[in-house]
Amino acid sequence: MQLGSGIFDVTTASTNNYGGEILRSYVGFNGLVNNKLSLGIEIKLHLYQKYNGIFMNETLTTNAGVKYSIL
Repeated sequence: MQLGSGIFDVTTASTNNYGGEILRSYVGFNGLVNNKLSLGIEIKLHLYQKYNGIFMNETLTTNAGVKYSIL
């Protein structure tokens, strides 16, 4: 693959960039503040990554949420 040759200028056009192996671990917590309000947080850790071709590495992902029940 040679950049500037035209056909593989975009990395998604290369057939060498496909799949791989990923191992992730998730840790989360959900808790009630009162009977109408709950909070949650989740952390995703990437333990092992081996890609075929060019991919962006992932390090840490966090998600947080608030839920309010109106009924």
